[in-house]
Amino acid sequence: MFSISTWLEDQKKITKRSKKKAYDYFDFISYFQANEAISNLNFRRALRDAGSMTTDHHHLEAIDEAKALMRQRNNCNSRFGKRYQRFWMERQRADSNKRIEATKANAREQIVQQTAALMKRTASEVAGTSSRSVEGLEPSNEHQRVSDDLSSDGEEQRDPMLEKLMSASQNLKLSLSSLNIIDLADRHSRELYEESLGEQKFRKLFEPTTISWKEEPACKKLIDALSASNVDARDLCQIIRAPIIEAKDYRPMIHYDLRAIEVIAGRWIDLMCSPRNHISMICGERTSALDSGILILQNLFLQFNDRVSFKWIEVEAEGTKRHKWDGVLQNVNDDDDKATVMLIEFAGGFGNQNAKKLENDTEKVYRNAARLLNRRDSNENCQPRIFIVLTQDRTIYFESLTLMTNLTYVRTRAAEIQVPYSPDGLKKTIKHMKDVFAWRDSVISSIQEDTASLRDANLDTNPIPGTP
Repeated sequence: MFSISTWLEDQKKITKRSKKKAYDYFDFISYFQANEAISNLNFRRALRDAGSMTTDHHHLEAIDEAKALMRQRNNCNSRFGKRYQRFWMERQRADSNKRIEATKANAREQIVQQTAALMKRTASEVAGTSSRSVEGLEPSNEHQRVSDDLSSDGEEQRDPMLEKLMSASQNLKLSLSSLNIIDLADRHSRELYEESLGEQKFRKLFEPTTISWKEEPACKKLIDALSASNVDARDLCQIIRAPIIEAKDYRPMIHYDLRAIEVIAGRWIDLMCSPRNHISMICGERTSALDSGILILQNLFLQFNDRVSFKWIEVEAEGTKRHKWDGVLQNVNDDDDKATVMLIEFAGGFGNQNAKKLENDTEKVYRNAARLLNRRDSNENCQPRIFIVLTQDRTIYFESLTLMTNLTYVRTRAAEIQVPYSPDGLKKTIKHMKDVFAWRDSVISSIQEDTASLRDANLDTNPIPGTP
C-alpha cells in the first residue's frame, strides 16, 4: 500500500544523473485518489518532512523548486500552472462522471426494489392477504427518495469559495459539515481549508470576527507580572496582592479588565495555596464550572451587565425549542428569540475527558446556534453571530458561529485556555487572557451591530434539521 513515507524513500534514491525528477508533484498525486485540496495538503507536508530529513544539496534544491512551482499553480501563464489546471479539470470531470454513474445505478436498484415490492403487494392482495405485511413499503416515499437522489437543486446558490470548502468538509467527514458549517476551529481542518483557498481568501473568512484587544496599561502590567518566567507560588501571591495602581486612581469603567484578572487569577492562586486544590482532582462539571467557565465569564462581562446578562444551569434559550443549557447570555434590551447572544455548555468537569460527549455537545450547541442565526437580520455589512463557550476537563474554548452571506456558517475559535492548578500553568493561561478579552469585545461589538442593523434584510438561509 502506498504511503507518503514510501514515496519519500523513493525520492531519496533519485540523483542528479537520474532521468526522473525528484519531488515531482504529478508523480506524487498519481498515487492518490484524493481531491485537490487534500492532495495539495499532503504534498506540502511531504516536502516539509523531506526538507527536515536531508542535508543533500541536490535534494534541498529540488524541494525548493517544488515549493516554487506550487506557488504557480493558479498562474495559467506558466507551464506548471497550465498542466496543473488541466490535470485537475480532467480529474474532476472523471470523478463527476463516476458519481453520476453511481447515482444512476443506485436509482435503478431502488426502482427495481420498489417494483418487486409492488408486485409482491399486488400478489398478496390477490391472494386476500394484507398488504401491510410488506416491510416498510411506502411507494410514494420511495419515489420521492429516488427523485431526491437525482436532484441537486439549491447547490448552485452557494458562493464558489465556500462551496469549495464545504466539499472539503464532506470529504473529510467533519462532524459539522452536515449543518453547512465550515469548521475553522480544528487545526487540521484549517490547514486543508487554507490549501483549498489560498492564504488571501482564507484570511477573508476571519474578517467579520477579528477584533484586537485594546490594551489597558494597568491590566497589561499585571498580566506581564503574573506570566513572568521566574516567579513561583509565593511570588504570585505577592504580585496579586500588590496594588498595580493607586486606589485613588482606580476607575471601574476603565480598569474592568484589570479587576477581572485580579479576581480570576486571585481565585486560582488562593486554591494553589490551599490545603486541597480541587482543580487538580476529579470533579463534576457544574462544581468545576464555579472555578472555570462561570468564574471567567461572570468577571469578563461584569461591567457590561447593562447590556447583557447570564442565566445559569438548566436554562432555556428562546428559539432553541426545549433544550436545556448550562448557561445562556442574553441581550437585556431584547425579549424575543433574538435576545440570545451566547450558548454555554459544560461537557465534563475537572479530570473528565470524554471525547464522545464533547463531540455530541458540540454538535448540539452548533445545531441550535445555526437555528438562532436563521432568525436574525443579516446583510453583507452585518453578518450575525452566536458566541459559544464549551468546557471539558480543564479546557475552555471561546468560539463563535457566523452566518455568511451565502447559506453557509463559519465556526471560529478565538481562544483556548487551560484552568491552571500550578504556577507554571497559571503563567501560560494568563498570557492567553488577551485573546479572551478580544473575544469578549467581539461579543459586545456584535450586540451594537445588531442594534444598528436594518430590519427586513434577511438573507435566505439553509434550514437546520430538527433536533429531538
